[in-house]
Amino acid sequence: MCFFERFAQQFASPVIVFDGRLPMAQNLKRVVEIVTKNNRRRCIMTIRITNKMKEKFKIALTEDNEKDVERFDSWHANIFTFQRKTGIIVMNDLTRYSVILFGIQKSDMSQLSLLIKEQLVKNMTADGFDDLSIQKVVRSFKNISFAKTNDRSVLGQIKDSLYSLSIYLDFEEVFTGETIQDANYRCNKTPMGALEKDGFEPFPVLALRKVLIER
Repeated sequence: MCFFERFAQQFASPVIVFDGRLPMAQNLKRVVEIVTKNNRRRCIMTIRITNKMKEKFKIALTEDNEKDVERFDSWHANIFTFQRKTGIIVMNDLTRYSVILFGIQKSDMSQLSLLIKEQLVKNMTADGFDDLSIQKVVRSFKNISFAKTNDRSVLGQIKDSLYSLSIYLDFEEVFTGETIQDANYRCNKTPMGALEKDGFEPFPVLALRKVLIER
């Protein structure tokens, strides 16, 4: 394997093949351009929101190029209401690992990325992930874009999770930060059959752990 292929294999995906017909400087330029593009791609979190969430918070959608977004960096989101307050559930397309926020207002949209990141760190810490694993996930939170939904399977899973969440919350007379943390914990420990079709064990926390080991 030549230098260019080794370099590309370490820093970019897919592997860039060395073109023997081109001068070395031109091959190196190709490698750098593709590596830069792939690294930029990995630093963008795409949240695919329902029309209900879009209208509720008046969110403007960005142009969506699905080919440039890895499933691991793509999330679906929907809103729910409990005790007259609005909550948001954000679910990862690949692992079904979720973040649940509660008491969200329109003014919070400007810092939604931070709110999701903070709750995600809490979730992963509670689930026993180390700092390196957490950083692998939150690195895409530097840039966030909103797009339309594109996966009915994920939307269906969100619907099922919200149903389970509603049953759990109905038993909670007092809604506290501890309650929402427990709801996050329960959601990511709930078996989801769709994960098995993708070669994972049926629990989001285990699917996320497997993906992070391979990255």
